[in-house]
Amino acid sequence: MQIETFFEILLSLALGALIGIERERRAKTEIFAGIRTFMLVSLFGYLTAFLAQNFGKIVMHIGLAGILSISILNHLLTYKKVKRVGVTTEIAFIITYLIGILIFFDSFPYLLPVSLSILITLILFSREAAHRFAKHLKREELKDGLTFAILAFVILPILPNKTIDPFQILNPFLIWLAIVLVLGTSFLAYIAMKILGAEKGLLLSGFFGGLISSTSLTISMAEKIKQKKTLVYPAISAILISYSTMYLRMLLIGTIFNFQIFYYLLLPLFSLSVLSLFFAYFFSRKNKFLKKEKVEIRSPLSLNIAFRFGIIFLIVLTLIRIIERFPFFGGIYIASFFSGITDVDAITISLSTSPISLLTIKNGIILASASNTIFKFLFFHSIVSKKISKKFLFPIFSILLFSILFILI
Repeated sequence: MQIETFFEILLSLALGALIGIERERRAKTEIFAGIRTFMLVSLFGYLTAFLAQNFGKIVMHIGLAGILSISILNHLLTYKKVKRVGVTTEIAFIITYLIGILIFFDSFPYLLPVSLSILITLILFSREAAHRFAKHLKREELKDGLTFAILAFVILPILPNKTIDPFQILNPFLIWLAIVLVLGTSFLAYIAMKILGAEKGLLLSGFFGGLISSTSLTISMAEKIKQKKTLVYPAISAILISYSTMYLRMLLIGTIFNFQIFYYLLLPLFSLSVLSLFFAYFFSRKNKFLKKEKVEIRSPLSLNIAFRFGIIFLIVLTLIRIIERFPFFGGIYIASFFSGITDVDAITISLSTSPISLLTIKNGIILASASNTIFKFLFFHSIVSKKISKKFLFPIFSILLFSILFILI
């Protein structure tokens, strides 16, 4: 018990220091609260919770009132002095006190207080990036964000989580959850790219492009190569990086809908991801990345895109369910191949929620990724010259060869 208490005291000091370091690093003049003050306020929160065992919850309330008073007083004095001041540090100060209390009432591994501390530090650290994002936020992107909020938090909770058709195929909750998950993943990646800045380089664009849409990224890079021949190697490298993140995205989505499939997909999809990264590194060595080169990728979240994915997913899901009822030789694999041409997420979710064998699900998902790769290469080939597309042929052939091997083993 004493060892646990000692550890919690150290943890409260450490989490307070984590937040305090960022505040002190940010300050250019004398500050209201730095690393030592944040350490002490977190410890103060822990001690008030400790004392509340004997003296009641009033101790924590008094402590909170004291912290609020200090924060308000500092805000008023600072405002009187400079006439313009934010409340970010004061709010972080109050939350740090509450984190100290949470440490006392939580238990190992202290997920809530640790997660809150990391999240707060990230929010404080991302000040410039967040302001830059808000400044350049477009009306359409704000509308897309509201669209996602409606899809995820208004419509999804009220949908029935059961099949509603006579053939026991259509589950409204599952269909909508798939739309929310896929579009949400893409939109979060898009927001991250906006915050960090697509101008950071093609490599970064390739990473986020794979999470948003590797097909769109491939087309965008092919257009850039057509406009500027010096971009051949870095653009191909960015495309291969997008392939790498696409495989990881498929692994994540499949695991969310069926955790058991994780063990079947981990080796093949992770290996294909590493293979794509290897070729990306090889091409990047041939030419330096142009740091200021921008890649324009539109917001992946809109009613049109949601509707289109919903229709594709509904068709693929229905097709898979029909093949389950009336199986024929190679039916699942034929459906996987042609579904992968249009969208790998739809077939990944459809197969992951299917009662067929896990081995068949694994093979179908890999086959879908292979057909998607072929489709993207054909797009690439149709835009650039034959000489350039030949440079891309060996990595594509290698990825497809490994995909076939993972299907056969």
